[in-house]
Amino acid sequence: MRRGGHQRAAPAWRSGLGRQVSIHTHSGVAGCEYRGYIIPMPGEIPSSQVLPLAAEASEALYEAVRYGVGYADSLQPDPDIVDSHFWSHSARFLARNHLRNLQGETWSLRERVSNSGIHLVLGQVHVVRVVKSLSRTIPHPGRNRTRRAAWVGVPQSQQLQFALPMAGGEGPLPPLSLIADWHLDEDREPRIFLSLPKGPWKYRQNPRVHWRVPLAAGGSPAISDLPDFNGGDPGDPTIWVDPSEWAAGE
Repeated sequence: MRRGGHQRAAPAWRSGLGRQVSIHTHSGVAGCEYRGYIIPMPGEIPSSQVLPLAAEASEALYEAVRYGVGYADSLQPDPDIVDSHFWSHSARFLARNHLRNLQGETWSLRERVSNSGIHLVLGQVHVVRVVKSLSRTIPHPGRNRTRRAAWVGVPQSQQLQFALPMAGGEGPLPPLSLIADWHLDEDREPRIFLSLPKGPWKYRQNPRVHWRVPLAAGGSPAISDLPDFNGGDPGDPTIWVDPSEWAAGE
């Protein structure tokens, strides 16, 4: 209890997922009470609550990555003399162009992202940053401040706020910053994983994530079934590598 009989809302970590709280506050009317729902904290957000939001985007992303890999392979057909940075940028460039033609009902592609970066927006709220895996897991963000901020799954400004109640009595998810990292398996087919990061980490440290789960592959064609690229249809990629990218895997 505060002086004058006014009560503070319990911290989110004590309130539980979507638990209803009462707030007494001064708003010109002494003792005025508001009711709201605490938005869940990151540790209370299970992957099962997020994956359905990414279902449609997952299929489009697998298809785009497959096209990107096929295009990058066509530019450097000799596996013994491959420039990995040029290959990664070429794959990302084509995948992004392909996603522009696949935008669906539950996701969209964020425009004006430098370096042909792929940022998907789920439900106009949650941002998924798509990166190439580093050692088959999530790359560290490097020193770039924007990337480091994106490696915080739920910014502190979003961790305690109030929203309208949802069906079933659960509070809505806060705006999430998610990471989708991808690599190729032994058959050169993409494997994509979705993560909710806790915060940035350094090179060679273990990733700091709440969870990392595989995305369903969907029904897009295999890379071996894609048409041959002649290198000119999608346009030639303009290569500029962000210094923070050299060891970060994007």
